[in-house]
Amino acid sequence: MLPIRVALDNCFNTVRRFRVDPPSSRSLKSFVPGFLRAPLRLLVAGTADRLYSLAGEVPVRQLRPALYVNDEGVLKLRPDLSAQLHQNPAIFAVESGAILQFFQGGVHLDVGCGIRKVTASAIGIDVTDGSGPFVARSVNVVTSADNLYLFRDETIDFISCIHSFEHYDNPKDVLREWLRVLKVGGRIGIVVPDRHGLIPDIQLSTAHKFDYDGPRFRALLTECCGGCTIQILALDTLNNGWSIDLVLEKKPPWDDAPA
Repeated sequence: MLPIRVALDNCFNTVRRFRVDPPSSRSLKSFVPGFLRAPLRLLVAGTADRLYSLAGEVPVRQLRPALYVNDEGVLKLRPDLSAQLHQNPAIFAVESGAILQFFQGGVHLDVGCGIRKVTASAIGIDVTDGSGPFVARSVNVVTSADNLYLFRDETIDFISCIHSFEHYDNPKDVLREWLRVLKVGGRIGIVVPDRHGLIPDIQLSTAHKFDYDGPRFRALLTECCGGCTIQILALDTLNNGWSIDLVLEKKPPWDDAPA
């Protein structure tokens, strides 16, 4: 039994090494021999005790029913369990902690907060207050992410957005609006699914309009910065490739910068 376990572990580690490849290379057929695909399917189905762990803390029993390998040899996450994993406390703790370490105090907007704000003191922004007491307690202002009409120019110190930015079909307009209300020296922290991660999350929901990585974020910022200067403070993968974070700081325009 031990040699089989070793073979399965080696097979799965091979897949993990390729998780940073472009999406076109994610198909197992492109780099995993045919005789190894069946053991991989068995591994994902839960016949081995070890399985790829998001955040290193998510119980294996939660991941086994969520992952599967389709007929094309691509590892996917069941859509009905994707939202549950997004709300997993261990995953959320890693993602929120990654951006909150850059929060220096002041007025904080949590955009797309849904049922849970990253901090109790944040102003929760969402397009709807939904239904039920939990959502109602989280959302303080009902408006879209690209229309923060209640807030004047340069009045916000920090904006957080965890697993909502990928839902916006107008990310340029959203970023421009956030930069409008953000003070000089203010910061924005965004967490989205990692498009080069092991799990092709963009394929799981029609509500996901775009997928992101470092180059795509940089290109988006180049188009949206307008008259201000932006400094990227963090651009990292989180939770073993489950997500990616972007933290930026708004700087003065070049012509206003101190000599």
